[in-house]
Amino acid sequence: MQNIGNQDIKTIRDELYVMVGDVYDIMNYLEKHEKFHNQIDVNLKKYFYHLYLKCKRNFKAIEVLIEADELDNGYVESVVLLRVMAEAYLHLCYLIKNDRNKILEEYQILSDFKLEKMLNQGNRFKYSSGKDIKELKKLRGKIARDIKLPEHFESMRILAKQTGNIAIYNGIYEMFNTYVHFSPATYVSYGSDDGSGNFTFNSLKPRPFLEARIIYYSVTVQMLLFVGIFNYLDIKKVPSFIVESINNWTTFRDTKSKIILENTDDYI
Repeated sequence: MQNIGNQDIKTIRDELYVMVGDVYDIMNYLEKHEKFHNQIDVNLKKYFYHLYLKCKRNFKAIEVLIEADELDNGYVESVVLLRVMAEAYLHLCYLIKNDRNKILEEYQILSDFKLEKMLNQGNRFKYSSGKDIKELKKLRGKIARDIKLPEHFESMRILAKQTGNIAIYNGIYEMFNTYVHFSPATYVSYGSDDGSGNFTFNSLKPRPFLEARIIYYSVTVQMLLFVGIFNYLDIKKVPSFIVESINNWTTFRDTKSKIILENTDDYI
């Protein structure tokens, strides 16, 4: 693993925050583009825009948490949002890489599956009126029977493989799993050691490598998403600042990301 000092990781974080600004600039351009509004199939819009906005809003929420003065080391809590964003990204990749009719059929199956699961949970509750029961039966009547989910909707790993994003899955889902689901091992994220073996909860010290890792992956998901959407919408010409921003991210990924990703000092 490459050794790196505090000043060096600060420089790397500064570079990442510049790329955060680049992401917003590209968003603004994309959302004003005529093809973003008019070239998406009318039946796919509810899926496309839903997933796009989940990525956008979680990206912004991650930034808000990281910058919050009221919450030291807020990037620890942002891991959950990073995973939500990554899941939306994987689904949007699947949407833009597959046939329209296949997407409509499979996402209707997924919708029915989720609705059936919710309604089955509803059996455990008492309803205040016959109207509630009638509405429940009405919803059940709209759901197909014997729902069988496609395997890629049962496993994010399979969806990641099918969309060529296994590195995103491994880097976000696998690496951050213990931060999302309770693990006794991650207590170190909520305090610090004084160097003599005494650990104090809520005595937080900066963890620059963990922060950089989260920012890097949030920027990476967005940059990959932009490239996919530009191709999907057949936007062949973009302003030079977008080309420069994507090239800067690519160079960073190829030359400096290992410094962050191979350093586990702040991770465990």
